[in-house]
Parts: sequence; C-alpha cells; structure tokens
Amino acid sequence: MESLNIRYANKGKNYDYVPRKGEMCCSIFAEDQSWYRALVLDVNVDNQCASVQYVDYGNKEKVAFDSVHPLDKEFSTTPCLAIKCCLAGTRPDQGSAWSEGAIERVKDVLGQGEKLLHIKLMSHDDGWNYIEVADPTTNEVLNKVFQNASPVTGIHDTPLSSHRPAFLPSPSTDTDALLLEKYEQKKRELEELENMLQKH
Repeated sequence: MESLNIRYANKGKNYDYVPRKGEMCCSIFAEDQSWYRALVLDVNVDNQCASVQYVDYGNKEKVAFDSVHPLDKEFSTTPCLAIKCCLAGTRPDQGSAWSEGAIERVKDVLGQGEKLLHIKLMSHDDGWNYIEVADPTTNEVLNKVFQNASPVTGIHDTPLSSHRPAFLPSPSTDTDALLLEKYEQKKRELEELENMLQKH
C-alpha cells in the first residue's frame, strides 16, 4: 500500500480528527514513521492518544491523536491482511492470559520474521485458524514447546480476543455427525480463502 503511505505523508499531522473506538483509521507506525491501516481499540481523550492495531500486520501500539487520520474509503475495500491464528494445542500455564515470559519465548522460538517455518492448518473456527508450526530444518513441531502435560481444556489468549478455545476437537475422534458437517464446511471455507490469497 505504497499509495496509502504517500497520500497520508502528504497530509501531515492531524489537528481535527478524534478517533473513535471500533473505527478504521490510518496511523503512523512509530518504528518506521510510515502510515498504515489500523483499527482503533481504545481512546484516551484526556491524554489525546489512541490504542490501535495495524490490521495488515497484527501489531498494536499507542499513538497520539495528531498521528491518526480517518481512513479514506478507497483504502477500506481491501480486506485486512493479518490472519488470526492460534497455536493449536496450547494454552497459558495459569489463567487466561499469556505471561510476558511466554510471549518472549514464542518470539524467540518462532523468530522475528527471519526464520522459514512450515505452517499446517489443524482447524478453523469463527474466523480463527488453529495452526501447527514446524521448523523445516529439524522437523520439530514448535507447538510442543508450549504444551502442558495436562489435557488442553483452558482458553487461548490472542491479540483480538481473550476468550478463544485452546484447541478444537478432531473430527476423526468426534462421532457427532453435526460437528463433522460443521468441520467440513469450515474446511471448505478455509480452502476457498487460501485459494483467494494465492491469487493475490
């Protein structure tokens, strides 16, 4: 979206727009000072700042109101490019939130974008992709690093929701025909999504 960055760089700072929670905007990312599409997660009018999530990358940050503009309609038609994923079969050790230590461990094991990884889709539900991640150099399944010895029954904390199931039942072990039918339907939807993404 180079054209988006050029458009908003020419607009300069915002002095009129007050973002509202839940709306799309365009925000400067502090690290590279470029403009990106974002979702407003929260607004603090007293401090003149907003919490945003960059919808094409998934990361979040707090930004000043003057670093945010309303998103022009022409840039709102492209679907969000960040894909919501959970590591299948994992859950926080305690409670419903991952500790800072666990988050840092995930970053360390999965790398910061410089590591080639194999991703296998295990299941899909309600817009979430439950994945298995493997290191192709060792064939090690990295999900196992974060699995507890106890059965997976907890909830999985994710960037957009704090109440996601840790893992969905496998249709091969579930005898309920309705669940199997739902699984197959979701699988078809995901295949259509993957085909669409490959075309772009």
